[in-house]
Amino acid sequence: MDSKNLIKTSKKLSKILRHSAKSRGLKIDDAGWIKLDDILKITEFKNITIEDIIYIVDNNDKKRFSIEYRNSVIYIKANQGHSIKSINDELLLNEITDPNYIKFAVHSTFKKSIKLIKENGLSKMNRNHIHMAKSNDVKNGIRKNANVFIYIDVTSAINDGIKFYESENGVILSPGIDGIIPSKYFLSIEYK
Repeated sequence: MDSKNLIKTSKKLSKILRHSAKSRGLKIDDAGWIKLDDILKITEFKNITIEDIIYIVDNNDKKRFSIEYRNSVIYIKANQGHSIKSINDELLLNEITDPNYIKFAVHSTFKKSIKLIKENGLSKMNRNHIHMAKSNDVKNGIRKNANVFIYIDVTSAINDGIKFYESENGVILSPGIDGIIPSKYFLSIEYK
């Protein structure tokens, strides 16, 4: 499979695992796992092999997916980014309970959104979480084309009862309070 088709397949896979598994009739467990064979039965995956999917998982630069073998059955999941409400944070993610584990996280966004964000805080929108990068690893959790970076005081937010999680690929996630991280937790905002 050429690189263009690998990217297309990766995007289709991501959409199904994060957002549309249930509406597509796929059985997804509370931790986000789906049988790979079930995905390969979907029309747009008819020419995709197990080897293609394993290659995508192993070579994805942001490590968006994980594979697990259970009694010779292959399961796959997205490591973060879900909008499927039945996904259980405690099964999918690692809760950050030590307020000193990460002092701050970085949320990337766009100048057109910053006025609303300053007024209303960061919103999880239609997803289950607000996505951020670790303070010391801005590769995962940052949009490539973002032009605004909001630094979040994770320590203070955790001390005030806001939950934070880390995905297997190092993205920092938070459901916020009623879906929002208030602007009082913004340490700074940088413009690119």
